[in-house]
Amino acid sequence: MNLSKTEFTKKDMNFFSEFSSSGIRNAKILTASLVFFIIFAILGFGFVLVIKIQTAGIQNQINNITQELKDEDNLAAIVDYEELSLEVNQLRDYVYVLTDLSYRVNALYFAESSVLDTLTDEIPSELALTSVSYKDGVVVFSGTSDTYQAPLDYAALLQSKNLFTYVHVNSIPYTEPEATLTEDEALVVNRYQFQLTGMLESTYSVKISRLLNTEPKISLSVPIVRDYKAGESFGETNIATFTQEGVTYNLDRIVINGEIVSEAAFTEMLASDSVTGNASSNIEIELLYKAPADDTKQEGN
Repeated sequence: MNLSKTEFTKKDMNFFSEFSSSGIRNAKILTASLVFFIIFAILGFGFVLVIKIQTAGIQNQINNITQELKDEDNLAAIVDYEELSLEVNQLRDYVYVLTDLSYRVNALYFAESSVLDTLTDEIPSELALTSVSYKDGVVVFSGTSDTYQAPLDYAALLQSKNLFTYVHVNSIPYTEPEATLTEDEALVVNRYQFQLTGMLESTYSVKISRLLNTEPKISLSVPIVRDYKAGESFGETNIATFTQEGVTYNLDRIVINGEIVSEAAFTEMLASDSVTGNASSNIEIELLYKAPADDTKQEGN
């Protein structure tokens, strides 16, 4: 088919028009891609720059801290801290020693001769004293009696004389006369043995220490010293375990005035989680604990 010159010219113009439009679109796409790439590059560079700045800042702080640690004043402060820590530990031990010495000084009492004079002068005819002992402001006197009531009356008499701040009746056991005695001999034999405790001081100290049961003993805490009125009841609870610095210690034995309590008494105290009594003299209680790894059974009970 033959095309006229006019129609051919129109087709050429349409082709070039379409070609130009396509080129413009491609140029726009290329420009947009280039702009996006530039923006992305700028953001990436900025992020890297921020990270480097932060890293440099942190490193600078580390360098400053390192430099401060190397400073002579700071090194001297660290040495002073270690020395002060050692002094604090020594002072803690010193406080323990002072507390113990204070307790021992306060425990010194002096008996008066008038005490023994009154004891002997006021003895009823039904009684006979067999022994008298004095220690730490406490007078313990024992004897025999032909009646149960006589020692009670004697204790009340001593109390009324204000010779003692408190008189405690320890025991009045009955003693059966020997079968070899005749009827007349049995009538005159004192069948009751009594023991009374007279307290000269108005107050007594009770010292409670928590110690690690080792040799030598190691103090777990500062001893507790309390004053009680004569005859007043005292007690310490929560004794079965003791926790210090996250370590729990279990009670291993109890020593009262230098004597280990019996196994039966220890079991009873452990079950009640307390140690109690009456202040009839100065009392020193040592609660001895074992470390968690030490499962050995308490000895001496």
